[in-house]
Amino acid sequence: MSELGKRVIVALIAAPVAIGASWIGDAALATVIASMAGVAAWELFRMARLRGLAPHDRFGIALA
Repeated sequence: MSELGKRVIVALIAAPVAIGASWIGDAALATVIASMAGVAAWELFRMARLRGLAPHDRFGIALA
């Protein structure tokens, strides 16, 4: 499966979850936002690693 296909499937699943969490609010919304930040940090560090850098993945993802 292509990267685009994977991203479309994740978006189809994540969009209703994000909408539901924003409807519920509080802890659910905070959990979704924290998860999204962690995934975004993981992706950033993955791209940095592909460029030959050596980021501190675990530390950076935890801080995100």
